[in-house]
Amino acid sequence: MIGSLFFNIIALLFALKGSLTKNSQGLVYSVICIFIFLAIRFDFGNDYMAYFERFYEINLNSTFLLTNFTVKGNEVGWIFLNYLFKPLGFFWMQIFLAGFSCFILYRFIKKYVPQKYYWLAIFIYIFQPYHMLVLSSAMRQAVAVSLFLLATDYLIQKKPIRYILIILFGTLFHTTALFLLPLVFLSFVKIKPKGIYIFLISVIPFSLIYFTDSIFQLTSQFILLYFEDVYSNHLKLDISSVKVGLGFTLNTIIYIILFYNLKNTKVPWQVLIFNIIVLSFLFVPLSLSIPLVSRINFYFTPFLMIGYPLALKNMKKQSYKLIFVALIMISTIYQYFNFFYSPVWTEKFYEYKTIFSASMY
Repeated sequence: MIGSLFFNIIALLFALKGSLTKNSQGLVYSVICIFIFLAIRFDFGNDYMAYFERFYEINLNSTFLLTNFTVKGNEVGWIFLNYLFKPLGFFWMQIFLAGFSCFILYRFIKKYVPQKYYWLAIFIYIFQPYHMLVLSSAMRQAVAVSLFLLATDYLIQKKPIRYILIILFGTLFHTTALFLLPLVFLSFVKIKPKGIYIFLISVIPFSLIYFTDSIFQLTSQFILLYFEDVYSNHLKLDISSVKVGLGFTLNTIIYIILFYNLKNTKVPWQVLIFNIIVLSFLFVPLSLSIPLVSRINFYFTPFLMIGYPLALKNMKKQSYKLIFVALIMISTIYQYFNFFYSPVWTEKFYEYKTIFSASMY
């Protein structure tokens, strides 16, 4: 945790400098700091060593033939990427992927976030544990998430073919990207954030918790029918463990404040971002009990890096802005420290190790 916190503070300070000055060099240095953190990590995350071992397992084959490999779903892109880096080794592939994700992150923030809020976007990315931290371990999905952030440009530009092609390419790394294909309709369906719409989406999550059992049954049938060999292990439901605590309530309040402050937006691309964030909000209660839903939500929560700054930009009173930022920071920091002390994550994430300590490999 100390290693992660060290890099995070430096990255945040650089981003803050980028927000307070007229040029974006601070954002550049902030993303470089994140890149270094991701590029030199070793045995960091629950799945890291599985990917590490899989790399050398793949490259035991002398020739690249798909019949030589056990492929999960249709994720042949990951197999090919591993084989492509055979001459260089796993660490160089890791460095390449860190560079790719950081390039997309920089491009995403620079393009859609007002400069004065660069620091907030970086804060959300590095301290919300299901962004940088979990995706540093879920390497295949990290590629798919980055590709989705890239493909968002084509949703905004109403270029569905390009969007679909990028998403289909993303499925070669993580099959869950298939669930992103229907979003192509967001380019053409004009669902503007009006008052009644905001009221309904604010109420629906609590209803979803009540109907979780029924929704789970439908989800199970769908996954077992189409993804049995890929994600059936994610079908674990314990209704008794679903609790609406202080964290969930605070998170819900933050979302509703965000929605309320975006209710008058008429800019088409902001409306599209708004609707993607709505999907994230609706998935939150389901992800409490259906692990696969939380996996899908990894694609949507990065858009809060855009949503929060846009909401702040629309607020008139400085006191409201301060309260909103305080709520965001309290919620995010609580999740960050809770993550490191969770029995699910603490063993593999608490200690940050680097590739320089991996000489035996």
